[in-house]
Amino acid sequence: MTNSKGGGTTSKIIGAAVAGAAIGAAAVTLSDKKKREALRKKAMELKDRAEKKVEDLRAKTEEKKEEGEKAVKKVLKKSSG
Repeated sequence: MTNSKGGGTTSKIIGAAVAGAAIGAAAVTLSDKKKREALRKKAMELKDRAEKKVEDLRAKTEEKKEEGEKAVKKVLKKSSG
């Protein structure tokens, strides 16, 4: 086995072993209907929380944008008049 900087046989074997272990663990977990349902429920919860965070960030961004526009208009008004 070689282990060169370009990625030798050893690193390929380790990568394949890790990928195989992950696939095996997923197969065992998903083979049980209750575990699949629990995993699906958790995934949906995570998705919902992520969507909520995105909505919150959009609202805050819009709020800050409006505050910035008002501040710029105020400065421009002071400097022109």
